[in-house]
Amino acid sequence: MGKSKKVFIILLVLSIVSLIIVFLLDFFLDNYDFVFRFLESLLTICTSALSTTSLSFDFKTQKSKDIFIDSNNNTKIQMTNGGSVMIDNSQKNDPNSIIMAYEKGLDSFKKENLDRIIDKVKKETREENFNDWCAPKKDFFLKYLSEGALISSDDLQEIWAKLLIHECEKPNSISKRTLDTVKNLNSNEAELFTRVLNYSLEDGTIYKMLCNENTDMNFMNLSMLQDVGLIKNGEFITQQMTINPNDECSIVNLDMIFLVKNTGNKQESINLDCYVLTSIGLEIKNALKKHMENKTFTDLCRKIKREQSFNKNLQFSLHLINSRAGSNINYQIEDLL
Repeated sequence: MGKSKKVFIILLVLSIVSLIIVFLLDFFLDNYDFVFRFLESLLTICTSALSTTSLSFDFKTQKSKDIFIDSNNNTKIQMTNGGSVMIDNSQKNDPNSIIMAYEKGLDSFKKENLDRIIDKVKKETREENFNDWCAPKKDFFLKYLSEGALISSDDLQEIWAKLLIHECEKPNSISKRTLDTVKNLNSNEAELFTRVLNYSLEDGTIYKMLCNENTDMNFMNLSMLQDVGLIKNGEFITQQMTINPNDECSIVNLDMIFLVKNTGNKQESINLDCYVLTSIGLEIKNALKKHMENKTFTDLCRKIKREQSFNKNLQFSLHLINSRAGSNINYQIEDLL
């Protein structure tokens, strides 16, 4: 029989015996103050006994566990797959014991975090030999490892792994400022930013006309991403497209190009309100390889065409790109609008 069961049975027996004693005292004595004082003392003893049997901090429930540490003072710490920590101090109701147990398991926690990140790197690179193709600078790698050891969230570990891969593919593409920003994100912010990137162009532009209060692209969410340094501050920035007579300008997204041609004899302009990623946000975006999908880009182009339908001098068309070489773009003739 476990120790907790023995304690429960003892307390149950004591409670029954105490009730009998209280009943007898009440029956034979006229001094009710004595009875109440006895009952109060009894309740105090029972409460103290119960308080030492269990102290549990469960920040997030997970089905599977990765680490379970049993320190000398019987304080147990469990780290779950999601990076949450569960603490069982049922044998000793002492906050110092919790701190000591956590400190004892700190190295194990750090190693477990780094192991998970490296596993994600291996998965992303399809089991390629990591050392053969990757040579990040020493100061970057030391910071990457030291900060990564403290990241337990699965969502953030995914981003952290992709930052290293991108730095290996394109040296100096990830700054230490970006590492500092990512390590301070929480899971909700990281997940939200990943979804918002689906509305961003290659250069980090997010057009306001794609924003909708009923989706992730609402004012409150974008303001939150501004607060953590992923989107430039300010309600929005106005992007002006100026087009000379018989000339054209374009917006490019992956394998599609949106053309606006001025067929008139005077200069025309289009003003588009937009949000813009910070340099840190753009580095993360490139590492995650997240861009606006063609369907979303097509919807954007149609909205621009519709809003500018009053200007008969402007012609709009959308084309698939055949090839790109710097600023030279070869595209198909067919207009997808």
